[in-house]
Amino acid sequence: MAPLRAWLPRGRVDRKREDALALLRRIGELARSGWSRKTVTYQFSRTDSWEALRAEVAAEGGTASQLLRGDGRWSGLREELLAAGQAHDVYAGGRMRAWGLEEARRLGARVNVRAVEAVIDDFRRERSLLEGDAFDAWLREQGLSGDEAVAFFEREAALRNVATRDEATLFDHVIDHLRSSGALGSLLSRAAEKRRDLTTRGLEQGDAEDTGLSLEDLWKWYFVERLGRPVPADLVAFARTQHATLDELRYAAAREYLARGSAARAKCRP
Repeated sequence: MAPLRAWLPRGRVDRKREDALALLRRIGELARSGWSRKTVTYQFSRTDSWEALRAEVAAEGGTASQLLRGDGRWSGLREELLAAGQAHDVYAGGRMRAWGLEEARRLGARVNVRAVEAVIDDFRRERSLLEGDAFDAWLREQGLSGDEAVAFFEREAALRNVATRDEATLFDHVIDHLRSSGALGSLLSRAAEKRRDLTTRGLEQGDAEDTGLSLEDLWKWYFVERLGRPVPADLVAFARTQHATLDELRYAAAREYLARGSAARAKCRP
């Protein structure tokens, strides 16, 4: 034992310290030589346990748990959704946002300050919030200020980034969504009826000039009378929210006007 006692004070090895120093040396080498993105050949397995853990963490600190606990700001919101019969659609929309953000994280989508600013500009045009006072009032109504507002628009930018990537295949999912809601059949039947009616009247290629309305009056009819909302300040931005060009939107509005005019005349016949 005496030889061990004599060796131990000087010969003891602090393995954790050596490992930490080795790690720091390696980090220094990488920093000097330039970092390269790590690539792997496997895909992360999102098991049931992983998803359960994510849901638990989200519930601990997310607004969903605050809502269910009756957080002061959201008190009564769920009740109002139920009273208005909107809970199903609103929860479906929230679920789609959650999936979109998860996809953005999976793809490693990053949004910089300029991208967020561009989304804010688009967002304001789409909702006719170009005036500063109107936008400030909207933020207050939505309970957004400071860092919370910035975080909201960062999430909006990430969602729009993913949506742009998925645009090519999105319509297949739109069709399935309409099937799921039971709305596809009636929409297809109405489209076929409209096509037959306009073809019979020689308006199979019907567009704005066939309505006899000025473009301004056509938009007023479409938005105010058909949709029950004001005409947007930026029609191009609105069309983009409908996944369409302005020409496509004008064509659809004109054909709807022509078809509804036909229906109105049919009701007036003796």
